[in-house]
Amino acid sequence: MLYDAVELIKTAALEAYEAAKPVCVVFGRVISEEPFKIQTEQKAVYTERMIIFTERLKKEALASGDTAVLIRLQGGKRLLLLDILSRNENQRRGAFDT
Repeated sequence: MLYDAVELIKTAALEAYEAAKPVCVVFGRVISEEPFKIQTEQKAVYTERMIIFTERLKKEALASGDTAVLIRLQGGKRLLLLDILSRNENQRRGAFDT
């Protein structure tokens, strides 16, 4: 009986933790430029309205295939785009060739 009570408390605590979705680092890939979308490792897709861009990244062109590091904010509905980890060079190759 005591074991059941302990398990019930553990389950309730875990569910409360999961529901809060605390801040965590996630990785994603740009899957669309227009409209802008990023897909995370967890397969969730976030649109431009759901992403907070740093001032530096607002000025940079992001291309499909770029890999990004993001912070999922509490609640899980918004992401802060921190930086680009790697560029999809195949998408950019022609842009800077002379």
